[in-house]
Amino acid sequence: MELPLDKAAARSTPLALPAGGAAPAAAHQSPASLPLGPPAAASAKPLVAAANPPLLPVVAPAAAAPKSSSGAVEESKEGVEESNKSNVLTIGSIRSTLMKHEDTIIFGLLERSQFCYNPDTYDPNASRIVGFNGSLVEFMVKKTEKMHARMGRYKSPDEHPFFPENLLEVVEPSVEYENVLHPAAANININKRIWDVYFGDLLPRLVKEGSDGTLQEDSLWQDSDKLMELLTFAKVEDDVRARVMSKAMTFGQVVSEDLENEIKLKIEPELAVELYDKWIMPLTKEVQVQYLLKRLD
Repeated sequence: MELPLDKAAARSTPLALPAGGAAPAAAHQSPASLPLGPPAAASAKPLVAAANPPLLPVVAPAAAAPKSSSGAVEESKEGVEESNKSNVLTIGSIRSTLMKHEDTIIFGLLERSQFCYNPDTYDPNASRIVGFNGSLVEFMVKKTEKMHARMGRYKSPDEHPFFPENLLEVVEPSVEYENVLHPAAANININKRIWDVYFGDLLPRLVKEGSDGTLQEDSLWQDSDKLMELLTFAKVEDDVRARVMSKAMTFGQVVSEDLENEIKLKIEPELAVELYDKWIMPLTKEVQVQYLLKRLD
């Protein structure tokens, strides 16, 4: 899932989220997905029985009887495939991906904060596009998603469009992703809420009012309460808040030759922390709760 962010003239920056469309690569470019398919290295070269690669399961004990070369290679391949299947969605790999998205989101906020609000971009009545009823940002996102769908972007299980009803058929053979989630996961999409939160709440507080002459494209069990409680880890969330605050303060500094002056920041670090605290983390847990409830259905 990613939030759309702004593109002024030739500049574009994405705002990516782990909860839906999708986070965090340039705007309208498919962000790096979770490694839900076998890594390319698994098929690059056959493994040699005498040298087990690091981190791969040992095929046979050292004291075992010698095997034929072809038999050892086949067994090594099976071991690699089994290792890939068991490690594609580990807590560690998911956490690593989400931490990378933090950087993308914060840089996206910094990039968007350079421009004014430009209300005509989001006003359906200000659009002069013949035959289209909607704002300029809606038009651009819909057209971009159609093009990305043709290339197979939304075949990835961690990519979700904002306007799924407008997608076109895939024309380019896409990667075959292993279905590691329950089929009910395909019915969970909170992009509508992400869209409303970003454009209705966050964006007006992030930027200055008015227009600067540019049109921006923002490419940005049955007891659910008990489930939410079980999915909440206070220490982990505290670490996320502290890390986001530190990154926003570090990346957001205005570089100046006058080192004696007080450090100035491009955005308020508290706003980036609030984004995670009020929306990204709660919405991530909400998707998890919906998935568990649908799975139990």
